[in-house]
Amino acid sequence: MEFVLANWQLFAGVALVAAVLLASSGVASLGGVIQATPAQIVQVINQDKAQVIDLRSNLAFAEGHLIGAVNLVDDQLEAGIKKLKLADKPVILVADIRGSTGAATKMLKIAEVSKIYQLKGGLQSWSDEQLPLVTS
Repeated sequence: MEFVLANWQLFAGVALVAAVLLASSGVASLGGVIQATPAQIVQVINQDKAQVIDLRSNLAFAEGHLIGAVNLVDDQLEAGIKKLKLADKPVILVADIRGSTGAATKMLKIAEVSKIYQLKGGLQSWSDEQLPLVTS
C-alpha cells in the first residue's frame, strides 16, 4: 500500500489509459445501448441471429437497408416491437447519421430486450464499409 501511495501519479496514469482504451474499443455502451461498428454488427447478426430494426423513413428504407431488417417508423414502433417478440434475441437499431433511437430504446427495454445495439454512424457507416444493402 505504501508503494501505491508513493506512486499515486503512476497509478492515476494507468487508470486514465485504461479508461481511454475502453472508451475507444469500438463498442461503447450509452444508456444500455451498445454502440457498435459495422463489423461488430455483422458479428452480432451472424452469431446471435439478431433482429435488425431500421428506424429510418419508409422511403429511405426502400432505397437500401440491411438484409432481414424490419422498418418501423414512429407510429408503427410500439405495435411492431410487440409483434416481433424480441425478448430472447439481441436487437440492432439502425438510423440515419443524425437519427435518434431513444424512443425505440425505451420501448425495447419495456419489452425486456436484454441486448440493444445501435449501428454507430448510422447506415452511412455501413455504406462506407461497402457492406451489402437490399432494396424493396
